[in-house]
Amino acid sequence: MSSFTISLIIAIIAAVAGGIVTSLSGLILDILVGRKVAFGKHRNLAGEWRTIWNYTINGKKKQYKDTIRLKQFGVRLRGKARDGRHDYVFKGRLLPNGVLQGTYEDVQKHTNWYGSVELVIADDGLKMDGKWIGRYGEEIICGDWVWTKI
Repeated sequence: MSSFTISLIIAIIAAVAGGIVTSLSGLILDILVGRKVAFGKHRNLAGEWRTIWNYTINGKKKQYKDTIRLKQFGVRLRGKARDGRHDYVFKGRLLPNGVLQGTYEDVQKHTNWYGSVELVIADDGLKMDGKWIGRYGEEIICGDWVWTKI
């Protein structure tokens, strides 16, 4: 069966079944088509990461630290951070240029805390450094985000 046929079948299933299958179909395509990400030793980013968010809100410089546990499925990553203050879910995708691109969203649905991120993976695969932008209540804020593998 050709890659095109497999892609077509998955696209039809995704169109019929909706969002969950759409995410799953992307993962299946990554596996079946044999997509390779040119990261060498960076392929496995699963595990514990300590993160530091730097930002300015209401004119004051702030820093927020947490720990996130990532799980990896091909080029896709999911993670949860829990510290009691801002428990959030991270969803990301490894890009061929050595970048992890993703989103985060507070697990407490009554809060208005979510956004996007791009992190550049260091050569040794033990650090990622980038920028995030998102909502915090009614404000849109942004800043640096540094991840270090524990």
